Amino acid sequence: MARMVNLQARKPRRVGNTKKQRGVRAKKTVLITGAASGFGTYLAETFAHAGYNLVVHAREKKKLTRLQSAIIKKEHVRCSTVIADIRNSRGLGALQKALSAHRVHILINNAGINPELGSDSTVSDVSNINDIVLTNMSAAIALSTSAFEYFKVAGGGIIININSIAGLRGNYRESVYSASKFGLRGFSESVKDAWLKHGVKMIDVYSGALSTGMSATRPDVEHLIDPQELAEFLVGLCTTESFFVRDINVQRTRKTKGNDSEKIVFVNGVFDLLHPGHIQLLKFAKSLGGKLIVAINSDRSTRLLKGPERPIHDEQFRKAALEHLNFVDKVVVFDDKRPTKVIRQLKPHVVVKGDERTEKEARETDKIPADIKIMTFPTVTDAHGNKLSTTATIEKIQRVRR
Repeated sequence: MARMVNLQARKPRRVGNTKKQRGVRAKKTVLITGAASGFGTYLAETFAHAGYNLVVHAREKKKLTRLQSAIIKKEHVRCSTVIADIRNSRGLGALQKALSAHRVHILINNAGINPELGSDSTVSDVSNINDIVLTNMSAAIALSTSAFEYFKVAGGGIIININSIAGLRGNYRESVYSASKFGLRGFSESVKDAWLKHGVKMIDVYSGALSTGMSATRPDVEHLIDPQELAEFLVGLCTTESFFVRDINVQRTRKTKGNDSEKIVFVNGVFDLLHPGHIQLLKFAKSLGGKLIVAINSDRSTRLLKGPERPIHDEQFRKAALEHLNFVDKVVVFDDKRPTKVIRQLKPHVVVKGDERTEKEARETDKIPADIKIMTFPTVTDAHGNKLSTTATIEKIQRVRR
């Protein structure tokens, strides 16, 4: 999956807060794939808050380790990590071994990617198609099959497939993604009844778009399904004894607020060599309100942050370049390393940050007032998975010159 826009999350509510339920849950372990960002993080935090031990999976070691530390510190439950790429047999094997090694009771197949989202064309490159199918369908099928064999011997278990509304109704703009979700649905429907006879419950979640990183480029991202609320609902589904829910179709009820045009949205950075990552970030920020203000570091503060060789372009050049973008309403220059002062002066309603830091870390580092909402935008990569940044562009130019 990717990752997730990480919206300012509400504190998870304690779901099922009786002593009996807490005692049972404290002995149970849930394995979540794709837990380092987006909905996976919401699931991990919410299940931990409800008393479950965790095994969290992702490809990104740094993000996963940070999530692990935060959960252990806050919730005092066991939290193990599996850093692996589920698109290959070695990575999948590590997860399959974790099922028995950690005595998992619940498997949540959450990992997913959708590179077609926000694109005007269907993915046609075979390698990209394989990545989508392997991540969204093949890995989930293989892991579910292994979980079934383990649960059958262990006396039962629960498998939750985080599918999509695209698994019920195809979308021509997301045709390959839809195909992968249809395939997962077909597998689930084929085995669900037979597996239930062995005490293994499979729950399919067909959800509309969530307010997470996968939907970051949507103009209505703030008004999509609340991932925190859905995560809490899924915790509840794991507690029933006399029945279970085979599948759920989740649709949003939230409506767009009429006062969005009055919101001031704030973004800050150096913006030295403009690249597609910058453009996507700014377009996303503009979609959150009526006025977008971009604050750029002065030449002096850029040197303090980036070193004596930066910036490439001086502050007036960078300011003029941004002012020519029709979705940027105002550009200001600030002379500090951190935007704390300029944020307090401008008093925006929303501050947009990259996902290198969590909402809490960004608020503490930049001393952003509690009444200002923080939203994070996922890292943008090129076709090879490399992060788009001015630093990376400069390094590439230097390599070519050698």
